[in-house]
Amino acid sequence: MNCAKCGNTLRDGDVFCNRCGSRAEVLAADVTSTPNEVTATTSETEVARPNVDVRATGGGLGENAVSREAHKGKNLKRRLLVLGSALLIALTVVVGVLVGERGMAHTNAQGSSTPTASLAPTSHQSNLVSVNLPLLVCRTTNGVSSAKPANLPSTVDVMLPSGFSGRLDVYSDNQGIMELPTPKGWGCIASIGADGSGTLEIAPPNQPKVYTGALAASSTVQEISASETSACVGCTLGQACPLFETAAVAYQADFGQSCPTAAPREEGMTSVGSNVVEFTDPPGISGDGSPSGGVNSAIGAMTYNPNTNDGSWAETCVLPASQHAICFAIVSNFVASYGSK
Repeated sequence: MNCAKCGNTLRDGDVFCNRCGSRAEVLAADVTSTPNEVTATTSETEVARPNVDVRATGGGLGENAVSREAHKGKNLKRRLLVLGSALLIALTVVVGVLVGERGMAHTNAQGSSTPTASLAPTSHQSNLVSVNLPLLVCRTTNGVSSAKPANLPSTVDVMLPSGFSGRLDVYSDNQGIMELPTPKGWGCIASIGADGSGTLEIAPPNQPKVYTGALAASSTVQEISASETSACVGCTLGQACPLFETAAVAYQADFGQSCPTAAPREEGMTSVGSNVVEFTDPPGISGDGSPSGGVNSAIGAMTYNPNTNDGSWAETCVLPASQHAICFAIVSNFVASYGSK
């Protein structure tokens, strides 16, 4: 039997396709309408704005809402395969000597190296402190109709650089799978697929939509977004292979083809241990950040650990340059929370 969505050959007893994460029994006519499935484009969906006291309504969401609209098509120009962290470190030294600039080197498919952009994410894990912040629950679409919202607390302890506790709240899906510190007063939407994969997207109050993928170069979109692929093997390798050589090798072995997307040369990257890469997509560069490519830089992090079944986790923070300190704080928290996944 083949998957009706992507054509991958399924084994007897498979419940989900290990390439795209779709339910094995899905009918071809239902592929574009099943809410938990990953498609080439995303559909328009509401994004809820929390009230001032979200817990006064029993943990639900406020009535103010904006629509979520996908940017046309997902970004298919993401990411060249990168080498392992040891090679990256070696290239850093070489590039530093040759061009007199410090920073992690980015190697393209032809083997030439260029220094990354001067703006590079830094997690500074040793400088984090535990702070208690309000927890706001986002309106969540769940691929399992019988799933009930978890009994989540009204506050949660998170790790952040000092000085940010009064500026941020924590936003979560209704199962508490992902919890992201974000500027106060924003709105959010979440989704959890039947295969366990999920997304969380958060937008400022003056922005009518949230986006995924590539932005127009003139776009002033601001957003905090994150995704996790759960146990869907194809989803995990597809997300991680642009930044992790081990994922690229596994994708080639499992699916008989190269990683479908590639990192742009201009994308800045820093390895944080063996399982986390922090990245920056400068203005006008669409890369691993989702969204990215607009006026504002996209700063984020991605995980990949082939020894676990937790999938690949990724976060993107898109804010004006004057607020990059907030992005670095948010990415630091993400690495501290999900870097071991």
